[in-house]
Amino acid sequence: MEHALNYMGEENLRKLKDLRDNAEANPTDLFMFIEQLHSHNQAFNFKDKFAQLEELGFLLTEPYFSRIDLSTPADGHTDRLYIGKFGVPGWITDWRAKIASVYYKYRYPQKQVAYDTEDGRIVRDLTLKRTFEFDAGELLKYYNNDIHIDENDIIGDKIAKRSGGVLEDIVATIQASQMAIIEHDPRGVCIVQGCVGSGKSTVAIHKLSHIFFNYPQLIRPHNALLVAKNQILVGYLATLFPKLGIFDIKYGTLKDLLIRLVFAHELKVTLDLDTETGIETMQLADVQALQAVERTVRAQVEEQLAALAEDPVYMAYFSFVYDAQLAAQENLEVLLADVEEELKYQKDKLDSGASGSFELKCLTNIKNLKQLHKAVRKIGNTLRTSVFPALLKAQGINLKQKLGYADALKFMYVYAGVFGLAKFKKFEYCVVDEGQDFSLLEYLVLNKLVLRGRFCILGDLNQAYIKSGLSGWEDIEAVITDANDCTKFELTTNYRSTKPIIDFACAILSGYTTEFLPKSINRQGSPVLEVSETADKLVDKVYLQLAQDLQALDKSIGVICYAEEDFAVLRELLETRHRNTLQDRLVVLNPRDRIFYTPKGVYLTMFANCKGLEFAKVYVVGMPKVPADLCEAKKNYVAVTRAMNELVVFYR
Repeated sequence: MEHALNYMGEENLRKLKDLRDNAEANPTDLFMFIEQLHSHNQAFNFKDKFAQLEELGFLLTEPYFSRIDLSTPADGHTDRLYIGKFGVPGWITDWRAKIASVYYKYRYPQKQVAYDTEDGRIVRDLTLKRTFEFDAGELLKYYNNDIHIDENDIIGDKIAKRSGGVLEDIVATIQASQMAIIEHDPRGVCIVQGCVGSGKSTVAIHKLSHIFFNYPQLIRPHNALLVAKNQILVGYLATLFPKLGIFDIKYGTLKDLLIRLVFAHELKVTLDLDTETGIETMQLADVQALQAVERTVRAQVEEQLAALAEDPVYMAYFSFVYDAQLAAQENLEVLLADVEEELKYQKDKLDSGASGSFELKCLTNIKNLKQLHKAVRKIGNTLRTSVFPALLKAQGINLKQKLGYADALKFMYVYAGVFGLAKFKKFEYCVVDEGQDFSLLEYLVLNKLVLRGRFCILGDLNQAYIKSGLSGWEDIEAVITDANDCTKFELTTNYRSTKPIIDFACAILSGYTTEFLPKSINRQGSPVLEVSETADKLVDKVYLQLAQDLQALDKSIGVICYAEEDFAVLRELLETRHRNTLQDRLVVLNPRDRIFYTPKGVYLTMFANCKGLEFAKVYVVGMPKVPADLCEAKKNYVAVTRAMNELVVFYR
């Protein structure tokens, strides 16, 4: 593969040099040369070749992680399959292949195991399930799962070796409950209530990889979207894409998409998306009222067109059928295109020499078609100049002022319902991470941007402290209305944190709720260190402990601050006193900065930016010891559960 890439690179260079040496060639020859070079490179498919090279490079370090033997009882024939992160035809089976699901779904060898294929369900006997562990291409150990090793011990051992700070793939340790989500048909809504540390985000990205492998014609990476509330979380999740062979997926926040829509459609609005007031007041009834407004506009236009269709003058020209999937204006444009095509046909007949009654008929048709065209355009003009402004006014939207986030969302929803989004191609699939933090209004707009309600929404209601977020998952079905079905899953096991950290976190919420609390895999670790300190000495105490960690920085350390002043002082101390030690390894989390994630570094962040991240060791700075209410308790719960192995809590 490397030889082929090098050869093609040298060939391209040689041809370009030839072009330079023959600079006097005429423009036609130049154009032909460029076209041929482009076609040649397209046929070679550099993009796929580089992706394959990445995969093969990984397979040199870990060619496979399991082996399963499947036998057919009728004739005793046995297939031996080695399963790896990527496939090599005839040698290694890709983990995303349907037959590989046997490894994940069945803990031990047993008879009558089943897996689905395009030709139907296959039933075989699983006679061997073996797990391998490699390091830099060297086989360290393997074991057969028929000796009933506790899989929690295996997972705990793997997690203990992780340093945090970056997402890692879980291909070798996907659990049956996680695999059910990954394999769920993408042609519908998939809602995942996953407790903290259950691997929701990682499962979501593995699901995308699985979809692109098994549905290559239905859902393609460049037409798929990963969306999160926070730009930091989006960037963090994106670090896992290349590890799973995903290179050109779209990812960002809904605010990013709003800006893109405004520019693409050249809308004369000014946005102030940092102003988020008003979203929390949009309850289900308000969202349903907004949906009703859109339906009313569509119905009015449909009635007006139906009246034209019943007019004896126009009846003969109506083969048009109103499409409820299109916006009101889009239906008008379809009809106008039909009328214009018929007008051209009648004029062509007239120009070709029609005479007598035939000529009279053509002239009558042209007259009537022009009147119909004018009548349809009048409906469109009324939509633009009267109906749409009235709808905006009813929603309290003033286009002469900057639109805050809530008004921008309402504007875009109404605009899409009335005029459509002709300059925006809908995404073929969408993953929403930390879905509990999105409001119903945001889901309403997202539904306009995704084809047929193909969503995977993952979140945890115990982390829903944002007032504008969801109170329950059931309301989503009222907003995402285009889906074929809606399936709900629940993940209940925490794989991230040690048992002492999980027990500590559960205690924070136990006075408020017993729902969706995480179950531990009993991975042991040091007790949570709790420190109470006065405000004037708090940062000094944190810094003293942190300085000891910096003497041998071999893991990720998260420092989560509740107060801006603590954040500012710690940043100055770390940047001035440890400039050499932390060179390129102090990561200050800021949504406006591009962040480079590292498995061995110090991450300094305000609390608002920590959700979804994980670190080997965590310092929580300035956390209230006794939460004032459920919302504050959820914040504390989120902060402490960022820790994998060690947790130090400094109370103010």
